[in-house]
Amino acid sequence: MIHTLSIQTALTFSNALFIDVRTPLEFLDGAIPGAINIPLLNNEERVEIGTLYKQKGASIARERGLELVSPKFPSLYQEVKAVAQGRKLIIYCWRGGLRSLTVATILDSVGLEVSVVEGGYKSYRNEVLKVLMGDYPFELVTLYGLTGSGKTRLLQKMKTRGLDVIDLEALACHRGSLLGQVGIASRQNQQNFEALLYTEVQKCKNQKIVFIEGESRRIGPVVLPQAWMDQMQKGRKVFIQSSLRCRTQRILEEYLSHEKWLPEFETALFSLQKYLGGELFKEVHLLFQAKEYSKMVSLLLERYYDKNYKFSAKAEKEKFILTVENNDDKDEKTLIEKLSGIGGIE
Repeated sequence: MIHTLSIQTALTFSNALFIDVRTPLEFLDGAIPGAINIPLLNNEERVEIGTLYKQKGASIARERGLELVSPKFPSLYQEVKAVAQGRKLIIYCWRGGLRSLTVATILDSVGLEVSVVEGGYKSYRNEVLKVLMGDYPFELVTLYGLTGSGKTRLLQKMKTRGLDVIDLEALACHRGSLLGQVGIASRQNQQNFEALLYTEVQKCKNQKIVFIEGESRRIGPVVLPQAWMDQMQKGRKVFIQSSLRCRTQRILEEYLSHEKWLPEFETALFSLQKYLGGELFKEVHLLFQAKEYSKMVSLLLERYYDKNYKFSAKAEKEKFILTVENNDDKDEKTLIEKLSGIGGIE
């Protein structure tokens, strides 16, 4: 028997395996996190069926669709069976229509218990946008600080201490600046970023406080919801200070610790050229070519990043509940203890 589930109900199952039967291109554009793609039609076949539908009508398109998909039924079953492993199988397509129902019917006929998402991926997108554009149930406590002050590492360590953390840069697969993609192989898009952010928000919906890093609305290729930015502005803020030497070392470790990243870093430098200006860019690039990486990073921090940072501890002092140093492991431990007090963790 085929069960129809609302997307809200489908997302409550801890053992769910979402099977996306849309084309590979549709899947890449956006999918439910953790879903696997077992397409009923490939990209070209979907275009063909769509063209037939427009030119010759639904009946002809469906006949051709049946010709294309019928030979795939045995292999489709075997593919699903191989990944099922006792999990709850939930099928979806774009709108919960013919594709998901076709696959569900085939699987049901051979004894697999399956469910179909009512409204398909479209209903999931509507759910994501409703939550992300609405009111968030928790306060956002935001960590600010100059580039290289160790905010991301702090968040990661805070998470291991049991604090509720959402790492926006990890979700975006980008560190936020024009150099932010260096050394990160994955590329993110808006729909998948929003899906991951939705998942994190739902995990934290019963918490009072969530810690994040201060970001502009755009993080590389993705944009944060306006409601998130509004919530961030209403929450408490912490400013992290760190010496130029320590910040330089962190940047070296994060961006230049692998030889294979150097060409990528140089390409990213050229994207900064129009912002740095001719003279500063020339100085920075000459240091890069001379492998004077430490001097190059310090120069970039002092002459570009620090000058363009939106916040400074002096100008915005009244807005921060804490202004703390983070120059070594001892500072880091002390800072995490202070933040744990805010978050209610002993």
